[in-house]
Amino acid sequence: MSQIFISYSRMDREFVDELIGQVENHGFDVWVDRKDIGGGKEWRAAISQAISECSFFMLVLSPNSVDSRKVTQEVSLADEQGRKIIPIRYQQCDIPHELNLQLAGLQWIDFVENSHEEAMDQLFRALGEKAGSKPRQRPASAPSKQPAPAQFPGMNPASQAATPFQVPAAASLAQILPGTWQVQIMTPLGIMGTMTVELNPAGVFQGQLMKPTGMTAVQGQWQITPMNQIVMQGQETNGFMFLPYVVMIQIQQVLPNQLSGTSNAGEQVVWQKLQ
Repeated sequence: MSQIFISYSRMDREFVDELIGQVENHGFDVWVDRKDIGGGKEWRAAISQAISECSFFMLVLSPNSVDSRKVTQEVSLADEQGRKIIPIRYQQCDIPHELNLQLAGLQWIDFVENSHEEAMDQLFRALGEKAGSKPRQRPASAPSKQPAPAQFPGMNPASQAATPFQVPAAASLAQILPGTWQVQIMTPLGIMGTMTVELNPAGVFQGQLMKPTGMTAVQGQWQITPMNQIVMQGQETNGFMFLPYVVMIQIQQVLPNQLSGTSNAGEQVVWQKLQ
């Protein structure tokens, strides 16, 4: 069984070829459509079979790939079949609604904010060291790096400030969060929106979001990741139009009845508990 399936745009082939070479040299098997589909095989069936049999599904994110219908279909199939998806940000890009739900809460590898070597180290940790593979050597002076936290696609890693207070474990957050909250959404330009939201202990939320464009209602499900991130997924509506509502907040500060952190869009978010 092929260990890794790579979903990408052909326009990013130079980067993908280099990535494949490094991953294969590290002892992993990589399935690539252009080399692993025989002339007598039907192309779509081969793609579907490879995704269903892979251990890891690596998605190379770029402006080219997020606009690719083929890539979107491959991600949807990998998600439906429960494959382990590893998003790799090769270039800065906006994640379309079609991919938001599948990528929410996943650890991603960032070649934009990190050096190539740092990003590859993160990737190998995500894949796990294959038995018998040659370990990568670090310079003696290099400090030990911790695994990158799970991030929502589109989040600016630089905006995640160090936490000055000890953030409680996910189990403790699950006890804190149920209730009604007043939320302020801020950017360097000022307050961009407010929301009153009720989080049910069963993992359901509903509320009203006030933005410069008007008021909308939001509802859906919420959960907490092991990295102390609040993920809210559902829908947003103004009564006439329905849109997906997906947000992730990396918790950074915890005070009595107050939480603060950074959203997936890089906004500063402050939660004040009402009851």
